[in-house]
Amino acid sequence: MVAAVPLLILVVGAYNFMALTGAGVDWQLFSLALPSGALLPVRFGDLLVTAGIILLYLEIWKSTRTDRSSIIDHLLSMVLFVVVLIEFLLFESFGTTVYAIILCLTFVDVIAGFTVSISSARRDVEFR
Repeated sequence: MVAAVPLLILVVGAYNFMALTGAGVDWQLFSLALPSGALLPVRFGDLLVTAGIILLYLEIWKSTRTDRSSIIDHLLSMVLFVVVLIEFLLFESFGTTVYAIILCLTFVDVIAGFTVSISSARRDVEFR
């Protein structure tokens, strides 16, 4: 049953924690010195988006399963998307570019999950 939990809930939970505690996602973690001499600041929001992209890949990979837990996974991914959408639209601290990207990641998770599942099911069904 744990395999059915959407992994993007980790990113959403981290953002919620930062937003609700007032810490914000603009908190700079470190800077990388590039060979050009430029300094690349890495903020917490950047880290969340990067983690979200990696977790989205794993979510798409999980959606290739054809067992019953995949149905629960799709349902929970849809619920997560709706929660993120509501937070984005109704709460000021969630109206940021970082959260908009997280919203897009959850949307792609829902769409890709259904698309991959339908494609996999089509391969498993033989029409005569």
